[in-house]
Amino acid sequence: MILPMLGLASEKKRVLGLEVAGTIDAVGKNVNQFKAGNRVYYLRSINNLDGGFAEYSRTTTHTASKLPREIPFGVAAMVPAAGFTAYQAVIQKLRPLPIILIHGGAGEVGGYAIQLAKIILRA
Repeated sequence: MILPMLGLASEKKRVLGLEVAGTIDAVGKNVNQFKAGNRVYYLRSINNLDGGFAEYSRTTTHTASKLPREIPFGVAAMVPAAGFTAYQAVIQKLRPLPIILIHGGAGEVGGYAIQLAKIILRA
């Protein structure tokens, strides 16, 4: 089955799940930052067919972050999308502005956006 997505085609079926957290089962031969048994979390690229709802998922080393033992996988999986969305909005789009209004900042994205805005407006 060919699945066209963003102009790309693949024989492999796309698995849902952009936010991923789990334990590394194996790493590639050139990977030095991670090893089997490490707990990690990441935001999957839309071009990566291996989603977080699969039994196994693959990603690149630059997208994964080590996860401390005291943080549950369910909590870690919520971080990447909300944090990255806030980063894109505040840092990449609004950064040159002297005043930033974050309306309804009580949600996940808003919480991150408020913290990022406080950092850049103090700088």
